[in-house]
Amino acid sequence: MKRKIKETASVVFTALLISSIGGCSGSDKAESTSTESVTSAAVVTTVTEETTSEVLLTEETSEETTEAFKIEAQVGDLVEFGSYAEKSISWMVLDETEDKYLLLSEKGLASKYMDSDTSDVITWEECELRQWLNGDFYNDSFSEQEKNIIATVTNVNIGNEEYDIDGGNDTEDMIFLLSLEEVENYFGSESERVCYPTDKAISDGCYVFTRSNGGNDAARWWTRTAGNMPGGFRYVECEGGIPFGGLADNSNITIRPAVWVNK
Repeated sequence: MKRKIKETASVVFTALLISSIGGCSGSDKAESTSTESVTSAAVVTTVTEETTSEVLLTEETSEETTEAFKIEAQVGDLVEFGSYAEKSISWMVLDETEDKYLLLSEKGLASKYMDSDTSDVITWEECELRQWLNGDFYNDSFSEQEKNIIATVTNVNIGNEEYDIDGGNDTEDMIFLLSLEEVENYFGSESERVCYPTDKAISDGCYVFTRSNGGNDAARWWTRTAGNMPGGFRYVECEGGIPFGGLADNSNITIRPAVWVNK
C-alpha cells in the first residue's frame, strides 16, 4: 500500500515540477509560481509517507485496503490474528467450512472469572466474561480490517441435565468459549487439551501445575458449559481432564477465546 502511494506522489511531484518549469518565463512571478508548485508537491509526499492514504488514494488502492486481510490455513495450523497485552495472538485452526475457519487461542491468554456473582444460576448468556470478550477484548484486540472478517455466530448453550442446571438461551457471539461438547469433539484425548498460559495469564494469578510439584507447567481453562452447581461452569484441568465444574468467580482459571472468521 505505502509503495504505491509513494509512486503516485512521485508522479504528482514530477508533473508539477515539469509544469512549473515549462511555464517559467524568467520573471519573478514565474519563479514564485515554480517554487510554490514544488513546495506543494513535497508536502504531499511527506503527508503520504507519514500517514495512511487519505491523500492521493485511488479507488484501486481503496479496494486493496478493504480486502487486505485474509487468512489462508488448514485445520491444525497456527495463525497469528489480533493482539492482546501488546503481543500477537497465536490461534489453532480447529475447524474449516466452505467459507469459514474456527480459531481457538493456542494458550490461555488471561486468568479471569466467568462472573463475580455466584449467588444464583449464571448462564453463558448472562456472564460478565461473555460481555468482556464481545466488548473490550473484541474492540481492543483487533484492527478494523481484522474485525471485518470476524463472523457473528449462533451458539447453542446446553445445560447440565444430570444436575438440572439450565444452560440458558442460545447466544449471538463474535468471540466465545468452547462448550464441553466442542472440547470433546475437537480434542480426542486429554493430552491434546493441555494448555499453557501466557505471561499475562501468569501475572494475572492463574493456577499453574508446576513441574516442581510433579506437574507439566500447564493451566486450567474455562468452557461455557454449565457446571454441577448453580453459578458454576465446566473447565479443563491442567492435565486435560474435565471435572464437574468450578464456581464462576474463580479467577485463577484461564480463558481460551474462540472465533469464527470468514475466508
